[in-house]
Amino acid sequence: MREWYRAREGRGRRGEGGPARHQPFRPRASFFIFPALDVWTFCPLRPAAAPAPMRCLAAVAAAAAALLPAGCQARGQQGSQTASGCDPNMPRDDGVRVKEFNRIYGKWPPKISLPGKEPQRETKEWLNYHRKKEAGLMELTDHTQRWEFWLEQAQIRLLKNFTETGWGQGHMAKKTHKKVLDHFRKSLPELAKKSNHSIPLYTTGEQVLVNLPNDLSQEVTEVARLKIAEWAKVDASTLEPTSTYGIQNYWKGSTLKTHVDRVETHILSAVYCVDSSYPEGAEPWLMETDPDVTGVHAAPRARNVTYPDPCLRGHASEAVDVKPGELFFYESAKLVHGRPTTLQGDYSAHIFIHFRPYGWSFQNVDRVYGVPPGFNGAALRDKQEAVEL
Repeated sequence: MREWYRAREGRGRRGEGGPARHQPFRPRASFFIFPALDVWTFCPLRPAAAPAPMRCLAAVAAAAAALLPAGCQARGQQGSQTASGCDPNMPRDDGVRVKEFNRIYGKWPPKISLPGKEPQRETKEWLNYHRKKEAGLMELTDHTQRWEFWLEQAQIRLLKNFTETGWGQGHMAKKTHKKVLDHFRKSLPELAKKSNHSIPLYTTGEQVLVNLPNDLSQEVTEVARLKIAEWAKVDASTLEPTSTYGIQNYWKGSTLKTHVDRVETHILSAVYCVDSSYPEGAEPWLMETDPDVTGVHAAPRARNVTYPDPCLRGHASEAVDVKPGELFFYESAKLVHGRPTTLQGDYSAHIFIHFRPYGWSFQNVDRVYGVPPGFNGAALRDKQEAVEL
């Protein structure tokens, strides 16, 4: 009998798209980002073994789904062909899953990237970072939580990267930015009267969505597609738009947990800063990437934001100040990103735009079969490469 549970798919809220904390070392509530809203996945637990937090996650997901505007959810997988060549069906038990892992990968970490099965391009710094991170994952005592974080870790390690660092910066076209800014500021006086919300366990503070007219949404999407294609050095005609959200306005006091996005649809993305307001002396609300895909914390116009988590063993994050009219490009299903610091300004407004290459084959089931054997024991069964700890 197969047991099915909702597990985090790397899907997001109406905005930056989705969970996958990159600091999953301490089992605290703030790390439980809400599960996938539209994907069922395998979890090697019997129903009776599932802890109370896991049993209530479906209710959290349902509540979060109710907050999503109609039409904002990205489309899911494109067919039965998987990126890894794994069985497109969920495994009936963990033995079947491990057998398929060994057939495809043979050991951990994987030596191939997906889609395409090209050799991994991982720097020594990236390997070191993830070796330390995975040691922290193996210290988690909650079985369900460990499984969810390993799903996200498999996604990050397996997914190919398109650029050297995984992120970049640019500018929205001036004419387009003026239209969007005018539209937002006309709405601004009434926003405080609208229904505000936060996504449980994912964002704090209050946010409100300002819908874009269809023609303006299409214009923003097309400009972003050209800019992203130039940054990623791909043909713009090969990028399929999967979602362009309206203007998400965050009020003072908001935070956004760091995460990666859903692997089926949010591959090459942009955060477009529309507007913001800060009192004199207030710190900007920085976009954090920790680390970039080189494993190095480096970003222009950035400052250090250090987290006191002992499992990070001295890692510090760098963060980018994305100003109104600017774009932050990122490989959103692979690069950990978010705004974990508290917004000190009066508000900060953004549009999130996501694309995937046409014919994209990476599915949720690829992540399931990509979790290494021994993830639920004291140590991974396959010896990892020697790196500096």
